[in-house]
Amino acid sequence: MKLSQTIKNYIFITAFYSLILSFVIAFFYQYKQYSKNIELLKYEFVEQKKKEIKNEVSMLYELIKHQDLINKQSKNSKNIDHILEFVSNLKHENSQYNFINTIDGYSLVFEGKKLEVPLKHKYPVLFNEQVVASSTLEGGFHSYKFKKPNSEKEFDKISFVKRYEPLDLIIGSGVYLDEIYDDVENIKDSFQENIIKQLQFLSILFLSILIIVFFVSKRLSNFLNLNIENLIFSFNKASTNSEPIDSSNLTYS
Repeated sequence: MKLSQTIKNYIFITAFYSLILSFVIAFFYQYKQYSKNIELLKYEFVEQKKKEIKNEVSMLYELIKHQDLINKQSKNSKNIDHILEFVSNLKHENSQYNFINTIDGYSLVFEGKKLEVPLKHKYPVLFNEQVVASSTLEGGFHSYKFKKPNSEKEFDKISFVKRYEPLDLIIGSGVYLDEIYDDVENIKDSFQENIIKQLQFLSILFLSILIIVFFVSKRLSNFLNLNIENLIFSFNKASTNSEPIDSSNLTYS
């Protein structure tokens, strides 16, 4: 009886800790995948926004190029006021806006608003970064910290800038990274809900397997106990009556 109970306990405890270990491994795997997916999602959102602001700058570039061509034909080479008005009237999600500066350091559209009179750029260091980033033919991205409109707090920002050489303009558009990450946070909830469902399923599966193991080990214990009792009985009977052991009551499989 003691042997069969020991075997039952051994089987149950082994299965129990094996399942616990499997559950812990599954949990950490899910958590690792979750963290990896969130980081990948952030990266993809940022890349998508970078494509959007690059496309917007390219669109503005083509508009200015087209207007410049019309102006040259009409011998009015510097009149792009209505383009500047158009740029300032563009509406975007969150705090995104476009800007236009001259290559000699004056702002024409600042924080998405057309200036009535061009003003010297307020942030010379930032302007120099724009000059460097826009020095290639295709333009370029640059990252920096900048305040949002109607706010003095600075946030991480990424912008795309491109030069229109004939009019010595730097055309740009930028987005704030915290607003991109806010969009990720909204999707993050669905990821968490999915993981919770998977963990709930694993918990139910774990308990189900544990119950099955318990009853299997109990049945195996009873089977072993019966064979041990029959074996003891057969030995006792054989020794008492001095006769061969009756193996008909012993089960081997």
